Amino acid sequence: MVRLFVRHNVNDYAAWRKGYDAFEPARIKLGAQGHAVYREVDDGNDVTVWHDFNSLEAAKAFANDRTRHTQSQLRHTQFELGTTATVRVAQMVSV
Repeated sequence: MVRLFVRHNVNDYAAWRKGYDAFEPARIKLGAQGHAVYREVDDGNDVTVWHDFNSLEAAKAFANDRTRHTQSQLRHTQFELGTTATVRVAQMVSV
């Protein structure tokens, strides 16, 4: 199991969350097994999410695969949801 962490700032958490939740069918189609959302204690618009995948390849495909238009779809969704800073992504495995 690989966990993909994504951290970014958003303009309006409530608006971002509504769009994030609406993206659920796409996340499942792209191989995400589960997810959670966290907000920075002192800045509710600083958001970290994680998604689980069966393999590193699936996690990378979710974040980077241009052949399935995943990257452009994710970037478009991030833009629409008001992401205001560079998205930081980390792929990790449990030890």
